[in-house]
Amino acid sequence: MKVALVIAPSWSVVKPPISLALLAASLRKKGHDVFLLDLNNQIRLRCRDEYKDKWDPENDHYWKDASFVKRFIDEHQQLVDSYIEQIMDSRAGIVGLCVYYPNQLMSLEIARLIK
Repeated sequence: MKVALVIAPSWSVVKPPISLALLAASLRKKGHDVFLLDLNNQIRLRCRDEYKDKWDPENDHYWKDASFVKRFIDEHQQLVDSYIEQIMDSRAGIVGLCVYYPNQLMSLEIARLIK
């Protein structure tokens, strides 16, 4: 089975989500085809400059604010849509999101957009 595993902003940019890598390795060992997407770093690299500091650990409170997440997505709709399209193009039967408290709202929005 094809499985997509995704981590949405905001997560550390210096500490990769090891749990996602371990899950991907386990799924591959069982014969599954895994599409792994570090949406957190991909979006950080391509977002508007005024948002880059929102990945700093002291700014994770922004990502817990629903109005900020909505504004971020609205201002980066084309970018977000391009990644949603990549996930959909992977033809994964299951999409798993790696959710931590700081990226909970963004993960919910990504799930909503995929649905």
